[in-house]
Amino acid sequence: SAASPASEAEKRPKPELMRRNSTKPLAEDGCLGRNSLSDMHEVSDEGFLVSHLDKNPEAGRQDIKRERTVLLGIRVPLWVLPALLWTSSILGMATLLLLLRPLALEFQLPLENLQAGLGLLDVITLACMLYCMLSDPGQIDLPAGPAQPKRLHHVWTHKLPIRRYDHYCRWLRNSIGLCNHREFMIMLTGLTTHSILGIVAELALLSHLSMLTWALLAGVLLHFAYSASALGITFSIFRMHCGFVSRNELCAEWKEDRHLRVVATSRLEEGNQMVKDLSPQERERLLNRPVSLLRVDDYNDLDTDSFVYDASLNEFDHGCLQNCFTFWCTQRWTRTYFERGEF
Repeated sequence: SAASPASEAEKRPKPELMRRNSTKPLAEDGCLGRNSLSDMHEVSDEGFLVSHLDKNPEAGRQDIKRERTVLLGIRVPLWVLPALLWTSSILGMATLLLLLRPLALEFQLPLENLQAGLGLLDVITLACMLYCMLSDPGQIDLPAGPAQPKRLHHVWTHKLPIRRYDHYCRWLRNSIGLCNHREFMIMLTGLTTHSILGIVAELALLSHLSMLTWALLAGVLLHFAYSASALGITFSIFRMHCGFVSRNELCAEWKEDRHLRVVATSRLEEGNQMVKDLSPQERERLLNRPVSLLRVDDYNDLDTDSFVYDASLNEFDHGCLQNCFTFWCTQRWTRTYFERGEF
């Protein structure tokens, strides 16, 4: 007979015991390891420190007191990351606009066109950043029951559940969902593009050292260090989310390993042994099994990087081109099933 939903739920690994949620940092989501936290605090799945004394199990996650987050192993107030993002972005953009003048003079480029194009990119990026911070990610007030939209997610940051919930961004202090996901991708594209343009411009200037004064050389080197650091952060996040869009997979689903499967070449965490090298009984138990249905001990014994994405487990994956078209071109405020975020 078919297993009941309750029995299937018992088989699913508990997130607090899974390696991905406890030891692998996720830059785009703020998930942090538990090793550096004191016994008086724990980290939630959004990466925030919460006090045990302020938690009320009966009231649910809405009453969790948000205190601090962690940056480079240091506990900082929640406003530090958004302030750092805005300050560094504005200063970096302004500095690059100033560096365009000597660049245009040296290479005989149209300064006004360069400034207009870069200025437009900066305005769009900052506008999307502000929108993602202040907008409603897609809350909906629906009665509990089986008629709730697919991909609906309850998160502690908002009172109502969020449609097509992707993740919580601690740099923006807001959740990303149905109504601000596209703007989030545009923001990532703008930040990554700006970092690349900055590196290209500074390399061009450094190739003509004779024209640089000491002050200009110092500014170029400082901005080059900033652009390289920013690119290292933004590009990894941008690449990850481009993969999500191409597969029509949400970050929240990826964190729960909903669309991964164990294959013959999946490796054990310790040693070089693969699933295909295990005993027949163990191989039969693990091979081709969805990762979300693995037992906790089996999950922790396997190398999470060796799991394979299986499109058949994702009902929303219709191929890369169709997924990208759906993401960018689907209306998200019409009175249809699209408004429910079921795409």
